[in-house]
Amino acid sequence: MKKVLILTASAGGGHNAVSDALRQSFEERGVEVKIVDFYQQCAGPLKNWIMSTGYKLSCKYVRPIYNFCYNSKKGKANAKTSKKILLKLKETIDAYQPDIVVAVHVFVAAALANLKRRFGVNAVTSFVVTDYCIYPYVKDVKPLDYIVLPHESFVSEFLEMGFEEGRLLVYGIPVKNNFSVYKDKSVSRQQLNLDDKFTLLVMTGGGGFGNIVSMLKHSAKAQGDYQIICINGKDKNSYKRIEKFVKKNNLGHVYNFGFVDEVHPYMQASDVMLGKCGAIALTEALNAWVPLICKDKQISNELDNLDFLRENEAVLCYSRFGQLPTLLSELIKNQSKLDDIKKNILKIRKLDATNKFVDKMLSL
Repeated sequence: MKKVLILTASAGGGHNAVSDALRQSFEERGVEVKIVDFYQQCAGPLKNWIMSTGYKLSCKYVRPIYNFCYNSKKGKANAKTSKKILLKLKETIDAYQPDIVVAVHVFVAAALANLKRRFGVNAVTSFVVTDYCIYPYVKDVKPLDYIVLPHESFVSEFLEMGFEEGRLLVYGIPVKNNFSVYKDKSVSRQQLNLDDKFTLLVMTGGGGFGNIVSMLKHSAKAQGDYQIICINGKDKNSYKRIEKFVKKNNLGHVYNFGFVDEVHPYMQASDVMLGKCGAIALTEALNAWVPLICKDKQISNELDNLDFLRENEAVLCYSRFGQLPTLLSELIKNQSKLDDIKKNILKIRKLDATNKFVDKMLSL
């Protein structure tokens, strides 16, 4: 039986979602899989805090500082990994003895590449790019065997950086396969006990990013026959504030679900999704064929994701929450704009990224 080690990082929930999608697909093929949080396992408590809690706090409260630091590293190389961390990573790999090692975060991939360069790694190594952009320090992952790209438009930039074309796998971003299963919206709504009408899904990350309460308050002012689904992960504070707002204003067309185990049934039931531009939720929405509405003020990597969608005319944007009522009212009244976006989504989405990557790794 082959063994796969997936190295993730809890910088937001996206990398862990990709890890879980890959785990599920590998295990369906009878492969043993172990997921390791690189910073928790191999780095000290401070670096682990910075990557998990510190990352979330900086995105939520000091976005300009985060963006400045991120943008200052674009195009840079030579990411450093201490010998202590490298030896801890080597110990982790040697103890498990995997046939395949997959990194799903660029800093983790750079550390894996440094390990391979310095000590060697007796396994097939790969890095899955989990945003629609070119990361800082991505040049440092060249020693790895394979790089999984989100779209063919990024191939030329990787070739210019010196990557070999045969090691670039243009499969897309791996997410769970159930997002790629088309389901009639009327059936989906019935199964969720919703009315069969225009449905807006309002969803942000579980860390409370994106100000879901303001999104909802302005969305609820739209005119027309519609309903709103709210999902806010494990952000209990936002859930309570939304619940209070819904009851106070007697909004019978708003369903506040809070945390749900599976998101795909709610995407399948929705006509459009309002939220952040994190690449994993974005990819899930593309695969579920649900157009996105995103604010044009994001952290830098999410702004890059938004730019990718805008270049392909596959997204709706707004600058201020106050624009939402008019935007949504127009969509409810006339859905032709959403239909145009859905046509463009078909041109860029990659439904089978997870299976293609897993099949490729197992064929080596």
